Formats: sequence, structure tokens, C-alpha cells
Amino acid sequence: MKLNRILIVVPLLPLLTACYNNKREALNQPVESCATTATTYSGFVQGVIQNACLSCHASVVAAFSGRGVVLEGHANLQPWALNGQLVKVISHAPGAPAMPQGGQKLDDCTIARIQNWVAAGALNN
Repeated sequence: MKLNRILIVVPLLPLLTACYNNKREALNQPVESCATTATTYSGFVQGVIQNACLSCHASVVAAFSGRGVVLEGHANLQPWALNGQLVKVISHAPGAPAMPQGGQKLDDCTIARIQNWVAAGALNN
């Protein structure tokens, strides 16, 4: 009977130790902070708009796929930022169309940085 227990327990030992992670550096990675204080149009916002919005809201396609809303370039984007619509659509506010349409919502840090840029006047900096 004792031999049966040993034959059952011994093969299970690798399973019990397989879930242990002793790599301390992997467990204690610092959380990346979301620095919103120095967000600029040219250094951050422009790139987000290019990557997330211009497939529908560039001047050459906006009439067909972007309901006529052109977000290409600061002069076109700033009015949407200052009237609050930009932040509403990217944060998926109730009553606003969720953007990017058909795409994944921007991460919270990106939204916070754009909100900060808008709050600072949506400058062309």
C-alpha cells in the first residue's frame, strides 16, 4: 500500500514545482508611469492621430469614410479638440460615437495625455 502512494506522489512532484517562479526581477518590474505634463502636438498627439484616425479622417478619404471630418494637420484637429468632441469620442463618452470606429479604444494613458494637451489649449507645439 505504501508503494502505491509513492508511485502516485512521485510523478506528481514536477507538477507541484512547475508553477513556481523564482525570478525576482520578473515579478518586481516597475509599473510604467503615464507622464501627462509635457504632451505636445508634434511630439505625441500628431502620431496618435496619424496611427489611429487618419485611415478614415485624412483629407483624401474623409468624405467617404470619415463623415467629412478631417483631422489631418493641427488646423483641422484643433477645433475638434477645443469643442470637446475629440476627447469625447476617444474616451467613448456616452452619446458620442466611439473612436476609432471598428478599432480598439486607445489606452487610458494615451487618452489622459490627449486630455492634458487639450486642457493646455491644444497648441501647435
